[in-house]
Amino acid sequence: MSNKIDSISHQVPVTRQDNRSGPAESAPSATGGPAAGDKTSADTVELTGMAQRLKALEAAVAELPEVDEARVAALREQIASGEYTVDSRSVADKMLGMDKLLPESDQ
Repeated sequence: MSNKIDSISHQVPVTRQDNRSGPAESAPSATGGPAAGDKTSADTVELTGMAQRLKALEAAVAELPEVDEARVAALREQIASGEYTVDSRSVADKMLGMDKLLPESDQ
């Protein structure tokens, strides 16, 4: 079972699930805590500093543009003026390197 972590907090309430037979426990309320009348106890989870830094980095990366417009414009200008050259050996080496990463085929 996995849980998606959507926000950072130092302590997050978690409803404990026992492996006892019997009726299912009630679902958590809309506020995130145990439902009314629920007799389960809440545990806490503490995120490490590394997890908090990773979450902050994820947010920073999400704000970056997907395309470097300045780089694209410079390449277009080089292509249009005929100054852009392709190093075929470099392209071939990178293609061979990628091919080595693919799983072997039985065909």
